[in-house]
Amino acid sequence: MGDMLGSLFRTAQSTPLRVGILIGLSLMIVLPLADTKRAARPDRIAFEVSADRLEYVYNLMPPRPPVVPGPTVRVRIRLTNESAEALALDFPSSQRFDVLLEDERGEVVFRWSEGKIFLPVLGREIVRPGDSLIYEATFALPGSDRGILPAGRYTLRGVLVAETPFSGALPVRIVHAH
Repeated sequence: MGDMLGSLFRTAQSTPLRVGILIGLSLMIVLPLADTKRAARPDRIAFEVSADRLEYVYNLMPPRPPVVPGPTVRVRIRLTNESAEALALDFPSSQRFDVLLEDERGEVVFRWSEGKIFLPVLGREIVRPGDSLIYEATFALPGSDRGILPAGRYTLRGVLVAETPFSGALPVRIVHAH
């Protein structure tokens, strides 16, 4: 690599523009190579999604209140760096994760981040070897005011919204108690 860069500089004419272009090109060659040596291997990253339960119940038993609340869900997303190298996660905004509920056809019927506002700032999280990054959220599924979700099987999906995304899924059920 050093020989290649040396020959680039030796053959450059001494105009500032050409030297600047060559320096820029050499940085484009060298920096990505240096960065890949420090990056954690993706196959050594553990990602898990857990929830407080696997079955959520809409209580539709009489006497029903005017608005039936949706069941409360507690979700935990955990990324563990099991590699020997630090893992850098770059985020396009202040949002770090999202939680989705998908029906049996794979359509998203609930999104935790919907209606939330996130700052449009770049962010970076560094996960050192052996360390974990944990996010937790508690939220209610839609109640009768927004449309009760049908009883059935669903997938609860946790997503790290980094430029290199990670996601995990957990099968859950929604039950209607009459």
